[in-house]
Amino acid sequence: MKPVTLASLLFLFSLTTAVIAQTTEVEKIDINQEIDLMRVYQQYVKDGYGTPAIYKKLADGYYFKNDYLSAKKWFEVLLQADESTPKMYVNRYIQTLRALDIDTTNNKYLNLQKL
Repeated sequence: MKPVTLASLLFLFSLTTAVIAQTTEVEKIDINQEIDLMRVYQQYVKDGYGTPAIYKKLADGYYFKNDYLSAKKWFEVLLQADESTPKMYVNRYIQTLRALDIDTTNNKYLNLQKL
């Protein structure tokens, strides 16, 4: 009878271990959660690797965060760097200026673009 008791105890122990292992959750950590892409892109530009694609990302990022002063800066850098900027970015720049109550009639960056 002793082997039967030992086998049944071993079976119950393994069953409870399996049940406990199924119910515990493993916390997934997102390592990119703490990264601020705007700071990464700004550092990229500061290091001398600025391109119109990076300027677009910076301008869009600040535009959609409603940080219009920073968006204005990066839209101006974009418009100065790329004379064939898509009209969507020009319109976003105009909306940014309107949000900041800045007159758009004699804007030198808008005059660079062929509207």
